[in-house]
Amino acid sequence: MCYSVIVLLVTFAKGSNGTPAMVPADQLQNKGKRYYFLDTIKLGESEIFVSPFDLNIENGKIEKPLKPMIRFGAPVFNNDKKKVGIIVLNYLGVDLLKDLDVEQGKIMLANAQGHWLKGLRPDDEWGFMSRESVGKNMHNRFPDAWQQIKDDHAGQFYTENGLFTYSTIKPLRVGMRSSLGSSDAYVDNSTPEITPNKYFWKIIVRLSPEFLAGQKHEILAKFVVMNGGLLLLMAAGCFFITNEFQKRKKADQKLRQTKATLQSVFNSAIPTCVTNFNYEIILANDAYNKAFNSGITDPQGFPVKCCDSRPGHSCKTESCPLLRIADGENEVTCETTRTNNNEKDQHFIVTARPLYNAEGEPAGVVESFQDITELNRLEKEVKTLSGFLPICANCKKIRDDQGYWNQIEAYVSSHSEAKFSHGICPNCIKDLYPEYYDDLYQGSNEDQ
Repeated sequence: MCYSVIVLLVTFAKGSNGTPAMVPADQLQNKGKRYYFLDTIKLGESEIFVSPFDLNIENGKIEKPLKPMIRFGAPVFNNDKKKVGIIVLNYLGVDLLKDLDVEQGKIMLANAQGHWLKGLRPDDEWGFMSRESVGKNMHNRFPDAWQQIKDDHAGQFYTENGLFTYSTIKPLRVGMRSSLGSSDAYVDNSTPEITPNKYFWKIIVRLSPEFLAGQKHEILAKFVVMNGGLLLLMAAGCFFITNEFQKRKKADQKLRQTKATLQSVFNSAIPTCVTNFNYEIILANDAYNKAFNSGITDPQGFPVKCCDSRPGHSCKTESCPLLRIADGENEVTCETTRTNNNEKDQHFIVTARPLYNAEGEPAGVVESFQDITELNRLEKEVKTLSGFLPICANCKKIRDDQGYWNQIEAYVSSHSEAKFSHGICPNCIKDLYPEYYDDLYQGSNEDQ
């Protein structure tokens, strides 16, 4: 399937007046194999892709001068809820990195993999974008320090490499997705997705041993003022980030619990589907797909009209449960019949209730289908005899509804579950076979 991508070239950076720019037709590039396109196009509605912080690539090469970039992408859907492309916003991170420059010490910014986005030296930065510089990272330069920093949220410690002060930033919010990205201009497959907890940056302040030893006395006051203020700023930031993270964590947990509960209820053995007022099935469980051979387990198969999925005599009539719910009824129960692939009728009891939107207004209907085919079959098989039966006073034959006289056992067998076996009672043996009667019943009262 062919999709389109719209990129708004807006310079979202401090102090800039970025405005949208139209790219001339002869300068348009195919971005279909860039990782941010592949990772965004697979998202659903209300989901946002946030790219790793990396360098911009144009025409297959890293753009010079370097342009640090974060991209925000979201899929675009048409009026029929079909995905038609994506929209991407570019955030230029140059000014963000410049804000980390200070007179004393060195503020570094590293990603979750330990690669420097801002390092001790410019040559150390963006090592993951170049195969020749891939080893330039915190893990190789300061292995002991990085081991403690990457697993801890914030803190301060001293090693033989100096004094390290650090904090963690987790920028992703609920509904945001990200991935590991790619250093290559074009990739054949989407890169692995990472969870919000795995997407973070580390702000690291390092004061070298030489700097500390050369200014033991003079630095003390400056260090207390500068680093005290920095630490207070970082502490405030950490408090804010931690507070937001805890709120987001609780919201995520509640959302997961609600989703798991709804999933358990929805994926029951009872066929269930959700239909909007345009007759479009927007959700169906496995039991529904199996019962009605709908083939819409994959959300990409939606929307399918309910009247196409399970056509019946009440479709789009006044007795249609969906129309009755739309007219204000709170619950509708009725029966429906469909012919399956084996050309046999299936009978269902349908229970329909309203589906409400976020504003509490009816937006569709939730329908469940109880298969009563077997129950109907059993009811038809269980037949009873009742009322007056016309029976011959002599031969005991019974007259049926068509006027034919049937042996009593034939009539009873055809109108009930009873089966007959034959024998001769003692009185009849005495009349028909008197020579055997005395041997069989002498001394007994079987004929009484």
